[in-house]
Amino acid sequence: MTPAGLIRRGKSPIGIGAYAGLAGIVIALVSTIWLGFNSESPISFGGFQVDLFTSFFAGVLLLVSLFVAISSFDFMKGDPNTAPYFGLLLLSTLGMIVLAASMDLILLYVGWELMSVPTYALTAIRKKDPNSNEAAMKFFVLSALSSALIVYAISLTFGVTGSTNLQAIASSLGTITPDSRSFALIAIVLFVAGFGVKMAVVPFHMWIPDAFEGAPTTVSALLASGAKPP
Repeated sequence: MTPAGLIRRGKSPIGIGAYAGLAGIVIALVSTIWLGFNSESPISFGGFQVDLFTSFFAGVLLLVSLFVAISSFDFMKGDPNTAPYFGLLLLSTLGMIVLAASMDLILLYVGWELMSVPTYALTAIRKKDPNSNEAAMKFFVLSALSSALIVYAISLTFGVTGSTNLQAIASSLGTITPDSRSFALIAIVLFVAGFGVKMAVVPFHMWIPDAFEGAPTTVSALLASGAKPP
């Protein structure tokens, strides 16, 4: 039986999906705090690094998700989309954690997309609301364009530095040849434009008013404080 099937539609005020989502966020928050304050040195594995800096930002993002989940109880009361809603919220939260711990451009991009893609569906969770659907479509199209810019910038960065690891890139900045500087400059411009759209930084913020107007209040809170990290 699927999670959605476990919810007694129209009878359960919150539903198993809401309880599971809230429990998942609380467990992740407690684990993050424990790991951050019980690690004597940074923990590196793959392209990730966990230290106090990571734990702090991961904890803040988890708190945002926790408050959004709690405030969603009344909004999703009796709604048949309770399980998908909280499932998408958890998926977006996972992307936030991946983003906070990433030390590699590829993982950074994957984490950002994992955080952003569920918010498209969350913005359009009110399927019968034309404003919600329009906002989600604008959000999706502009995010897709910005993703293309970021991927191209990552490829240029790898071509110039020979690595996607952030520490390796920082170490190689001083050894960039004159012939490669123009490509490095293009990569910087593309990164600024791509992440500028995703973070809604002026002048790349044109999608934010429509998204906030069409999205549910709880989703707008997530976009403003969690899924659009400053």
